[in-house]
Formats: sequence, C-alpha cells, structure tokens
Amino acid sequence: MKTILALLLSAGALGACALPAPFQLEKNGVIRIGQHSALTIIHYGENWKNLTRQGKAVRDGKLEKAENALLRMKGTFPVFQGTFQLKETISPVGKDTVRLHCLLESGTPVPTRQLALLISMDPQRAEMRPVKRNGKPFGFREALDEKRWNLSLSKTKSLEIPLGNGTLVLEGNLSGSMVDGRMYHSPKWEIRLAFTPEKGDIQKAELDLNLRWVPLKSEMLDHRKARNMGFTDPVAGDGKRGWSDQGPENDMSFLKSGILNFNGQKFNAADPASNGGRSCLARDLDGSRFAEVPLTVQNGRPRLTQRTACRGNAVAAYELIQTEKGDHPQ
Repeated sequence: MKTILALLLSAGALGACALPAPFQLEKNGVIRIGQHSALTIIHYGENWKNLTRQGKAVRDGKLEKAENALLRMKGTFPVFQGTFQLKETISPVGKDTVRLHCLLESGTPVPTRQLALLISMDPQRAEMRPVKRNGKPFGFREALDEKRWNLSLSKTKSLEIPLGNGTLVLEGNLSGSMVDGRMYHSPKWEIRLAFTPEKGDIQKAELDLNLRWVPLKSEMLDHRKARNMGFTDPVAGDGKRGWSDQGPENDMSFLKSGILNFNGQKFNAADPASNGGRSCLARDLDGSRFAEVPLTVQNGRPRLTQRTACRGNAVAAYELIQTEKGDHPQ
C-alpha cells in the first residue's frame, strides 16, 4: 500500500516538478494554470447538446517523463458516437514558456461539430486588462450583444488572456472562436482554439502551440503617514471608531500586520503599534474624514485590499480617489 501511494504521489507531481510555474499537466491531460484556470479539450458531437469534456471523460490516463524535461500523456477519450486515443506532449521552452502538442486518433471517423482546446475567463478582468489578439484589444462589450457573441480567431498569431495573477499568452498559427457565455447564461468568456481539422468526420486531429506566462508585477506603496484609523474597534458607534465603527464583531482585528500576499500581489498592512494606532485609511459617509494620498503609479493602477464596508443599508467608504496628472495617476 505504501509503495502504491508513493507511485501515485510521484505521478501526480510530475507536471509540477518538470514545468515552469504556473503550468501543470494532469494525468487526464488537463493543463492547470495556477489554482483557478485550466486548458481542457472539448468535443461537440452531431449537435451542440452532445458535449464531452476532457477532464471527466478521459480514462486510463498516464504521465511519463522523457528527456529534456518533456512530459508525455496518453489516455482514452470517449466522446459521443466514438472514441479517440489522446496523446499530449508538453516541454519547457525557456523559463516561462512551454510548447504543447495534442494528437487525437480514432480507428473510425467520429462525427464532430467542434473539437477545440478551451479556456474560460472572467470578463471583469478585461475591464482592467483587455484580451489582446495579435497585439490589439479584442473581446466583447460590457453588455451582451446578441448579434456579436461569437468572434472568429482566424489568422491569430498571439492571444493574451488576463487571468488572476498574470497573463497567459498563446502563440502559434491559431484559429477558432471566442464566445460570450452570457448568450447561454454563463458568466464567462470562452476561448476555443480549434484543432486541425475542427469539424467533420474526424479520425485524426492535432493542435500545436506555445503557452507563455507573464506574471503581474507589483510594488508596495508606502502611505502609512496618511492612514487615519485602526483595525480594532472595541466599542460600536462611539464615534472614536476603529475600522468602520461597528464594534468587535465587524472589525479587522484578525488581520496580521506585515507583508501580505494576495493572489501574487503584495500589500503592507501597517503595524498600528508603531504607527500611532493607525493601520488603514477610512472615509466617513458624509465625507468628513478624508485623506489625500499622493501615489505615482507607472504602467499600472493601484490595488486595495478592501475598498468598501457596509453599515446597515449604507456603504461606509474606504475609497481611492484617483486623479490624472500628466501620464501617471496620482
């Protein structure tokens, strides 16, 4: 039993050990990108209701490590009206890039409406960091446009996709589509990279591309002198206030001071003991408590650990007022 467990742990960790972060190849062939994103193969049969997803469908998946840190995955991929033998190879190309090759083969033709490699993303991220196709912003509007919900990725050389703590860059001779999931009651945008061939009666299909990871870069900003409130509030509504003046049941006394890491971004939680009891920046609903903080941010924007707190039906404010001065927000 101990030997079997050790082998399973070893196989499950192959992707993490051999590939540059945040890429990881699982034994079913799904490629994890950090904790919250993944690339997975999808297959639609004769109609759009016949959907098979790689993660749940692949059987007998195996991982093998070869020379030059190359990983191989093999497994059986049963789909509607057919079965494919799936092979994937993935290998590092530099410190932040991997090369992926996917091959699907079947002894008999498999009726296919669409065969693609799928990644989903939160459209709210595109409000701050747009999707880029061949270096230019690309995507959908803030509100669903029922006449423009399926965009072609024909002749795409590069696709930049904003994710939680970085940007995934897909490079190669790419095609496929970008779908606004809101058209069919999904909150996500879907990028579907087409195999060759993508549809028809398929016996053999391939996909080849590079995956490059660009992590977000952050710099902690020191505004300890401007902070005007503490995290701890022993008495609710006394006007002296700590945090939102809602008492110990709704303050931030649990937050440890020091350098905090949220999703790869660093924040400095000031120690109130060494900062005159002040650890955060608060503003009253009537605007009577206000502080102006000079910040210079180049090629980016400020991020806050928390922007608002609620008191009853009102929103008590922790707010960043940002004005433009020259090319840089202040």
